[in-house]
Amino acid sequence: MIDNSELQRLLNYNPETGLFYWKVRMSNRVKAGDLAGVINGSGYRIIAIKGKIHYAHRLAFLLMTGRLPGKFVDHVDGDRSNNIWVNLREASALQNAHNQKLKKSNTSGIKGVHYDKATNKWLATLKANGKPIYLGVFSEISQAEAVIKQARHNFHGDFSNHG
Repeated sequence: MIDNSELQRLLNYNPETGLFYWKVRMSNRVKAGDLAGVINGSGYRIIAIKGKIHYAHRLAFLLMTGRLPGKFVDHVDGDRSNNIWVNLREASALQNAHNQKLKKSNTSGIKGVHYDKATNKWLATLKANGKPIYLGVFSEISQAEAVIKQARHNFHGDFSNHG
């Protein structure tokens, strides 16, 4: 990983926009003042420095705190390209997992709720501390949604993400 002094020499970071700009000319195509990085296929802004790819959210953390983050920097709003400083927070692997968005394969439209054909009811489950927790079966999807949201808030706290 790049150190803070080298990063400060190469890039400006605007904590209000979350964007990085080059301070120095890096090549014929990359000039001082140019926007740094691109959005990759996973939705993260990445910045290449001396042939090595760096995630912009980790660089923002280093510039703002003067230290490298732990294993994860979480995007509070779930938008991987939104690197404004107030949207970034250090997280454990579990906390980062709790803040995941609704998966595309979800058919109920509610995170942690699926229809159980065997019972013809809505089943609500979540994970806490890496272990699955069964919350019950419900006749109405709205009941399952209310229970899962409350449980998510209780177990995941500030890292709760309902969608």
